[in-house]
Parts: sequence; C-alpha cells; structure tokens
Amino acid sequence: MMATTKIGLATGFSARRSAATAVALLCIPFASFGVEPPLTESPLPPADDTEEIVVYGIPLKKLRFEMHKAEDNYFATFNGLNSTDEFDIRCFDHAYTGTRIPQRVCRAKFVDDIEAAAATAFLRGYPVVPTFGPMRLKAERLNAEMRALIPQHPELLAALNEFEAARQRFESEKERRCAGRILFCSRPFFPGSARE
Repeated sequence: MMATTKIGLATGFSARRSAATAVALLCIPFASFGVEPPLTESPLPPADDTEEIVVYGIPLKKLRFEMHKAEDNYFATFNGLNSTDEFDIRCFDHAYTGTRIPQRVCRAKFVDDIEAAAATAFLRGYPVVPTFGPMRLKAERLNAEMRALIPQHPELLAALNEFEAARQRFESEKERRCAGRILFCSRPFFPGSARE
C-alpha cells in the first residue's frame, strides 16, 4: 500500500495551473543538465570562408618551472663546489606575513643561522646584536667565492648560463604577453628587475 502526501497551499490553485507547474518542474532537470530537445532540422554546414586561428605557445607556468629547475640545478652545482656549508644556497616558496601568496626565495644557510641566533637571543632576554653587519660580510665572501668558482669549473658556468637563458625566456615571454595590461602584470617577477 502506497502512502501519498498532499502538499498544497490554501490559496486554491486550479488543476490546470497545478498541471502546468508540474510540467515546468519536470523540465528543470533536463535544462540544468544541458539536455536539449532533438533538432528537427539539420544544423547549417560551416561556411567555407571561416578562419581558423591556431595558437602555439608555451604556458608561463611551464616556463617558470623550467627557470626554477635551472636555478635549482645551478645552486646544487655551486653547493657541491663551495668551501663551506654555510654558503650552501637553497630555494623554496615562502608566504610572507600578511599574505597567502607564496614567493620564491633563495638564500644561503648563514642567513638562517644568523636570524636563528638573533631570535634565540631575543627570546632569552639577551641584548640582540644587529644581523645586518654579519650578513653583509658573509654575503660579500659568498659573492667573492662564487665569482672565483665560475671560471674554474665549466659545469658551474654551464649551469649559470642555462639558468640565465631560462630566466630570459620567461621574462621576455611574460613581457610580450603582458604588453598593455595592468592587472597581474605590473609587478616584476624578480625584485630589482628592469621592469618597474
């Protein structure tokens, strides 16, 4: 035995109006899923004078990935050749305070060590030594060692050239695609790059 429920309003809908409403409600599922009634006539054949536009290009995301891969390869090669582990450079994505948008950061191990020592001193109540001076001295030593290693090791020079070529490919393609646009293209990808 089937139980039926009667749902209605006390406003007195007529039977015709209820039937029209039921038919309309039954058509909603077909409309929402994109089902169209069958065509009675054949569709028009495409005109012969239509133009076909084919776009060939590499997505910026792939170019950025290739650039980051070349950069990681360069720093891995440098990390294997440098004199001390504190000059080892690693790259990672980091979202700074106040934003959830990660940015790529590459920095030497000594930067993390100096910042950790300053944070520990602050938390223990010791006077905090400014970190700028020691970082600047070590950065100068790091740059000098990098400049000295590049001519001595052809694999490091090749990795640097590969990274620079990948960076230029990405930057030139981004510049070409963003020409005349304001949104999403006004900020340079690299801090200190030529585009402002």
